[in-house]
Amino acid sequence: METAEISKYFDKLINLQIEFMSSYGRYLKAIGEFEEFTGKSVYDFVKEAFRPEILGELARSIPPDILGEFFAITFEMISLTSRIRDISKLKPKEKIEIGERFIELSKRLQKLIEKLKSISRRG
Repeated sequence: METAEISKYFDKLINLQIEFMSSYGRYLKAIGEFEEFTGKSVYDFVKEAFRPEILGELARSIPPDILGEFFAITFEMISLTSRIRDISKLKPKEKIEIGERFIELSKRLQKLIEKLKSISRRG
């Protein structure tokens, strides 16, 4: 292993750590602002949103392909999250694979949100 190559990977890690800290800070701030505005914790809000009557209403009002994609993304995120509880125990290939899947899921979620916004604009 050459020092220049190690430095390249280390620089990438440091830059991503900085980006992660900033993103996570914005995420926590948004959660706090949401909770302050609604008077409810995000956990309680999500729990309420997943009540059977709410899910039934969603199933009737959201196109099946969008609803199916939402649940597919949700279940895969839950599955991936359970695998990364202790990152240090994962092999490098597992970390790469899980990382790639999270990146793919983020792209799918972004497309899904765009579709939902498009539907809500149409009324």
